[in-house]
Amino acid sequence: MVNQLLFQAPLRAITHQSGQTTTYPETTATLTASTLSWGENGINQVLSLEDVVGASDLSEPVGINHNINHPYRFVIHAYPLGEKRWGFLFRQRTRVLQEYQFACTDKTAVATWITAIRNILQGLPPNAPPQPPRRLGVIINPASGKKKAGRMFNQVRSLLDQSHCQLTITETTGINDGNLRDRGLDISAIDALVVVGGDGTIHEVINRLANDADRLAIQKIPLGVIPAGTGNGLCQSLLAISGELYSPINAAFLIAKGRYKPLDIGIVEQANRRYYSFLALSWGLVSDVDIESDNFRFLGALKNDIYALIRLIFLRIYPGKISFVLHDSEEPDQWQMIEGDFILFWAMNVPWATYNLKPAPKACLDDGANDMIIIRRGSAKFQLILAFLLAADGSHTSLPNVEYYKVQRFRLEPLNNQGILAVDGERIDCQPIEVVMSRGIARVFC
Repeated sequence: MVNQLLFQAPLRAITHQSGQTTTYPETTATLTASTLSWGENGINQVLSLEDVVGASDLSEPVGINHNINHPYRFVIHAYPLGEKRWGFLFRQRTRVLQEYQFACTDKTAVATWITAIRNILQGLPPNAPPQPPRRLGVIINPASGKKKAGRMFNQVRSLLDQSHCQLTITETTGINDGNLRDRGLDISAIDALVVVGGDGTIHEVINRLANDADRLAIQKIPLGVIPAGTGNGLCQSLLAISGELYSPINAAFLIAKGRYKPLDIGIVEQANRRYYSFLALSWGLVSDVDIESDNFRFLGALKNDIYALIRLIFLRIYPGKISFVLHDSEEPDQWQMIEGDFILFWAMNVPWATYNLKPAPKACLDDGANDMIIIRRGSAKFQLILAFLLAADGSHTSLPNVEYYKVQRFRLEPLNNQGILAVDGERIDCQPIEVVMSRGIARVFC
């Protein structure tokens, strides 16, 4: 079915190289669900539609600048994997723009080709009516990370424009910015939401969607992420699951392709407050490092590494009680309990906590489970350092001092008020708390 012929029509390929433009003889080009193929001087060219984000009209109006040779043209925007160089030493594998121009006999033929390509990219028949642009609401948090979210978005905006999207851009004023509607963003008028910021910004957006007047907003609106924070754990998880390397352009590419997966959301109850968690709940060493290291934000993600070393040297102990129900247990109401002194507690919803730290290698986006990592008092400091080093690729779970559980719900009761409790990296009261997973109620581009 993938290679079945879906559309076929004549066109002329145009190439630009070394300042020269070449128009090849007319050929019959062919579209399948996965490829576009055409001829250039008898040589068959094949473009994978997996790399294509859209097509645009380049036809020129009749006038002083009218191109007599090929006035009716369109361009296909593709982002195959390439290599971006930074100086002589550093190279990064990422998606790089590559464009393909074609000429047609008239404007109608151009429109037919563009419609066919856009429809096939959306999984529609090529002869289906032209689809309206996808309406993306873009939330930019200029306070995220190193405060470069606006610059980061400008680097990837052209990719979204090329993918037949209509953008409504809103900037927040910082942390806890209030209701999305107060920022001028009409949830009912968008098809998807893009967050340009860190995991803290995503946490705010998800909690606003979950508490929106339209109670199904969180289920209706797919969420995309352009990483502009410090850790960017959700973005890295989405990229890794999609087989993409970590970079802003690759994150934008996922949004442009328009495919999404369900995402579990943890419903967090504490006293009379409710939170919605997409990433993690942490207590002990992990949350102390995450929150207290904010004074080192100028170091970027290194702030966590440096402060983690400090906290490992001056180790704290956290007494508490952890109760949980195992995921896929035959007795869903049977609670297990661990009480004692702990070094860290980490309940992850996705595999990656930051772009370079993978504490929950067995986590899935939509399995209805939290992956719970526990280290108890008694672990030697060299074992803790080894665990943090191995957490870069998830191999720390093989260590004897690391306990790993998949749970569908849990309760955490700190037995004193020392230490920090955090939801998605945001500090909350260090009081008893319960989390229940709600399976697949959100959607993310992936």
